[in-house]
Formats: sequence, C-alpha cells, structure tokens
Amino acid sequence: MNSIQPYLDRNSAIPIQTHCTLPNSVITLETPPGITAYRRQYPVPVAYQSILREQVQKWLNDGVIELAAPNTEWNSPILFVKKKDAQGNYTNDVRPCIDPRHVNRLLVKVDRFPLPLINEMFAKMGNAKWFTTLDLKQAFHSLSC
Repeated sequence: MNSIQPYLDRNSAIPIQTHCTLPNSVITLETPPGITAYRRQYPVPVAYQSILREQVQKWLNDGVIELAAPNTEWNSPILFVKKKDAQGNYTNDVRPCIDPRHVNRLLVKVDRFPLPLINEMFAKMGNAKWFTTLDLKQAFHSLSC
C-alpha cells in the first residue's frame, strides 16, 4: 500500500469539478432540434426537504450544478432513492437523484454497451488472487457534456 499511497494522495487532491479531457471522454447528448424536455418537479415529502436543500447547496458549492435561467425549457425533476447497507438491505437514508427519463427518450443516438452478467464476471475472475474496489460515488457528476 505504501508504494501506491502517493498516487492515491494525488488523486484525492483533484478538485471535484475537474473533468477528464482524454480523447473520447467528452460525450454529447444529441436531441432533435427545437424539441425540449421540461418536467415539473415531483412533490417533495416534508421529511426530505432539508435533505434536498443540503444536497442542492453542496452541488452548487462544488460547481456540479448552476442556477438555470428563468423560464428555461429544460428541467429534470429530482426523486429520492432509498440507500442500501453493505448487506443490500434498505436503510432509512435516501439519496436525491435526477430523473432524466424524459430526456433519455429524446436522444437521437444511443450507444448501448450491455453490462456482463454476474456469472460471467465470476467465471472471468477464476483463480485471481488480488481484487480491488473502486468507489464511483457521484462519478456521474464528472461527465462533461
């Protein structure tokens, strides 16, 4: 672990609003010209309103989101998803997530890369002796569109 610690430290120091600039890392979501996608915000339960305010403020502070122009023709509502613990059981915690399904339906070009089945993954791991984990918490905020 000591041998890779300098790399981990450098990675931890990367600002949250930094985007990957490698070729093919920037994606473009093409929609038909002149068509917009506006959905009203879903009702937010009173119990979740403070969670939403805190998350939106964090996204604003981190530069992940910015205020939209008044009367914008684009809006994706936020919904809440229950979190799971390490055993896969639902907890009382929730995560605010943007619901882009109405935007996804407009996409002109969709690249489909099917994920492998879990049994295929286990078979490929075979006799491996070393495994790593990668925490992609909020990695979707690193997409540059």
